[in-house]
Amino acid sequence: MENYYSVNTSDPVTRAIDDNVARVFASLQDNPLLDDPTIIKDIKFVSGVDTIIDHKQSSPVVGFIVVNLDAPAIIYKSNSANIAPSVHIILKSNLNCTASILFF
Repeated sequence: MENYYSVNTSDPVTRAIDDNVARVFASLQDNPLLDDPTIIKDIKFVSGVDTIIDHKQSSPVVGFIVVNLDAPAIIYKSNSANIAPSVHIILKSNLNCTASILFF
């Protein structure tokens, strides 16, 4: 997200509006969900088996959201050691399924 640049004005009403807009943009810039998320489609999961996914982020994943799922499964982060968290995330599912996941 691009930086917000304040308006330089002596008008107090315009300055107050600009200050509020700047606060809104600052809160958006701090939101990791808006910092270049990626969707990986059609990930195949086997019940109880680690699934290693190249998340396409430039740093370790902050979180993920399942955006499409073909079964009533629960997908969660594995407890297995991840030697490359900047490149991969290891997930598991309680059922065989296919999912698309948004990583951020």
